Amino acid sequence: MAKETFKDVLGKYFIDLSKLAFAALVLGGLIVIFQDDELDTGALSMFLVGSAASTFFVLVAKSLIKK
Repeated sequence: MAKETFKDVLGKYFIDLSKLAFAALVLGGLIVIFQDDELDTGALSMFLVGSAASTFFVLVAKSLIKK
């Protein structure tokens, strides 16, 4: 039972990491794009890396929480 509890806590941790990556990189990249009114490569890379990281963290959390 302690092993399942640890997996659940670790899964929730990865969900929180996904939220942080999404908020910092994806939303931050979108804000930069809309403020400058031009598509900058730095902002676009922030958006893409944030999307990939957020998706990766959700998939890891899903595999840990899955019963």
